[in-house]
Amino acid sequence: LLDNILENGIYLPHLCHNKQLESYGGCGLCLVEVEGIRKPLRACSTTVSEGMIVKTSTPELEKSRKATLSLIMSDHMGDCKAPCFMACPTHQDIQGYVGLIANGEEEKALELIKKDNPLPMSIGRVCPHPCEEKCRRKHLEGAVSICALKRFSAEANVDYIPECKANNGKKIAVIGAGPAGLSCAYFLAIEGYQVEIFEAEENGGGMLRYGIPAYRLPKDILDKEIENIEKMGVKISYNKKLGRDFTIEALKSSFNAVFVAIGAWTASGLRCEGEDAQGVEGGIDVLYRVAKGEKVDLGDNVCVVGGGNTAIDAVRTAVRLGAKNVTLVYRRTEKEMPAEPDEIFDAKAEGVNFRFLAAPIRVLSENGKATGLEIQNMELGEPDESGRRQPVAIEGSTDIIKCDTVISAIGQRVSSSCIDSVELTKKSTISVNEKTYMTSVDGVFAAGDVINKGPDIAIRAIAGGKYAARSIDCYINGIEVPDELPAYSVNTNFDASVLEGMSLIDRCEIKLENANSRRNNFNEVASTLTKEEAQKEASRCLECGCSAVYSCELLPLMRDYDALSMKLNGKTRQYPKDKSHPFIVRDNNKCILCGQCVRACKEISGTENLGLFGRGFGTLPVSAFDLPLNESKCITCGACVNVCPTGALVSKTVTPKNPPLPFEDEDYICTACDSSCKFTKRKINGKTVKMIPVDLKNNCSLGIFALPVIECDLDNISKKERQAIVERLLGNVKNFKGDIKTLKTIEDICELF
Repeated sequence: LLDNILENGIYLPHLCHNKQLESYGGCGLCLVEVEGIRKPLRACSTTVSEGMIVKTSTPELEKSRKATLSLIMSDHMGDCKAPCFMACPTHQDIQGYVGLIANGEEEKALELIKKDNPLPMSIGRVCPHPCEEKCRRKHLEGAVSICALKRFSAEANVDYIPECKANNGKKIAVIGAGPAGLSCAYFLAIEGYQVEIFEAEENGGGMLRYGIPAYRLPKDILDKEIENIEKMGVKISYNKKLGRDFTIEALKSSFNAVFVAIGAWTASGLRCEGEDAQGVEGGIDVLYRVAKGEKVDLGDNVCVVGGGNTAIDAVRTAVRLGAKNVTLVYRRTEKEMPAEPDEIFDAKAEGVNFRFLAAPIRVLSENGKATGLEIQNMELGEPDESGRRQPVAIEGSTDIIKCDTVISAIGQRVSSSCIDSVELTKKSTISVNEKTYMTSVDGVFAAGDVINKGPDIAIRAIAGGKYAARSIDCYINGIEVPDELPAYSVNTNFDASVLEGMSLIDRCEIKLENANSRRNNFNEVASTLTKEEAQKEASRCLECGCSAVYSCELLPLMRDYDALSMKLNGKTRQYPKDKSHPFIVRDNNKCILCGQCVRACKEISGTENLGLFGRGFGTLPVSAFDLPLNESKCITCGACVNVCPTGALVSKTVTPKNPPLPFEDEDYICTACDSSCKFTKRKINGKTVKMIPVDLKNNCSLGIFALPVIECDLDNISKKERQAIVERLLGNVKNFKGDIKTLKTIEDICELF
């Protein structure tokens, strides 16, 4: 019945059925109601009869399917997308571009990166990389150096510009050429919009230019990325300030939509006695003046208050400006500092003093000029709203730090006096809808530091610009704004013990200029990885995301039925991946017990190598004696891979990594012998990654696995590995109509194709 329904163009959910295998009835998704029969029937195991009246969708059936899918998902420990992807604000395909770098395809990696990030050279230098915090490699020798790999790939082709659609005649005004504004303009230009950015300063980049010192981000790097955006057709009008030269309302009358991204440029005060004294400055103000090339004299003794990256930038800048004694005052311990650990380490190496568990209570001054900072010594109490332990004053315990300049780097806020028309929050930021980024005014959008909660990291501003551009496109075309991220299966209970026994590869350390030589200038401190270093570092990726994410049959059903919303809890299990086979990866974390692999192994290969072991949710498809696939009776027929509806069994090539990427399918007739077997050839970036036979029974291992091998770079494969590959390629050749005896090397096999 299921085949009949599908052949008539009616979709009926199913995960365990393949018309080339005997019916199994395992998943229970293809239930139908047949008139005259009281209970629902499984369509895959029901025979068609004359005059049958069948209902494929009723409230009861839909409820049953949702419950079934929810049960499947409750024990589905696979990640559709890697944790690094989920943690990245822009949701860059990190596993994808890291895999491409590992395979020596850094230019393709850059194309993938720039689908989500228009400023990879800049962000590859300054991002605090929340992705690395979620990298599971940290349970071994340390997280993959994702940020450094992005920088390496971006510098492999600095002139790359993505293709833009034809001009659609719609005009968008962007206020601010910082990371959010540049990002929004970039993504709108790709969609064919005419974009003009109005920037208050004489150069673009916003906080990337004026808030991050040149020793971290050289300005010629930023200039090159802005130049590339301009080459996409984006116009930038400099020295045009909101509130002085134009208003939001005025732009709205001349453009189809307006996007506001003016940032947060006002430093928060110390909130202590004497903060109005001469010599008390804001952290962003000092960094801004230095970036503008102004002469800045901070004196010999400088005290910076704060614990974030701006505070670290301020103390390291003070060192470079010639200050002899630079002290950072932070009210908690080093462990609680929000600044990046690497930045703290580098500041210490450059001679910065740190005074932890201390808070400013008074700026000392003589004749109106700051001479010192009185600090209150603290101890940690109970955790506050942020989860960090609240600093509590030690009564009667104070100290004085002698200084010529006191720099406040405890935060920034929006200067809202220039903003017109739109509704503001109590914090004077622009209030926007968190899904659409639209303000209270129709057609006016905003993102970056200027909205809702205020200042955040640069990559989040870029993400805001990206998703705001999508919302603007939806607004102009009158369509609903999609969710920022569709539903994915996420393994929230990862057990690091599954990594035991893996080979350890040390994280590649970024080369830095010597601390003593770098203290006196603003030259860039960190170097870019070499190709050899980048490929080695990329090879450390555990490939946590599912290789079948773009072909999985479970994922769309999970979304359609909102299967994750039921949140069924129960015992879960996790298993290490079996990567022993040259062409097949087995990951039982993603198995849904459809039974297709077991049936294919019996009915197609005839080896019965796979079988179901256990009972209930504890059941698993395993090889005899639970042997690794490469040590089992597997004949490399590929049937299991081609019937698996999820990523539990996937094919792999002989490249270092197999990144899951969007693919293209084309029809193909194999020329290896006179059988002329028909296949669907699956290609990524022009290379064959999988061969899907039209007829599961009448093909051979050469037809299924040889082409992906042939199209790979085989120069780095050892003689032993080559021999193992040849043995596997000749594992199932009963349908091969050629002379097998002549096929002794990979080169011999190449000649067949």
